[in-house]
Amino acid sequence: MKEIEFPAIFHVAEEGGYWVEFPDLGIFTQGDDLEEAINMAGDCLLCYADEIKEDTKVTPIENIVLAEGEYVKLIKPKYYK
Repeated sequence: MKEIEFPAIFHVAEEGGYWVEFPDLGIFTQGDDLEEAINMAGDCLLCYADEIKEDTKVTPIENIVLAEGEYVKLIKPKYYK
């Protein structure tokens, strides 16, 4: 199977925790803290993996514009084979 890795933007949620978006895919998840949000992002990407088309463009991480307090990280599912 193909390897997948996409940038995820981590936003601080007003109610606490983080919400996460994959701008190239239009999918979202959340976590109570940053560690959980990173794990949930991997799970989210894994669940969506079969829907990703071969020609889906991956935005280079350095081209992603962040607002104050946002964080970007490349996410690769832990168990995807």
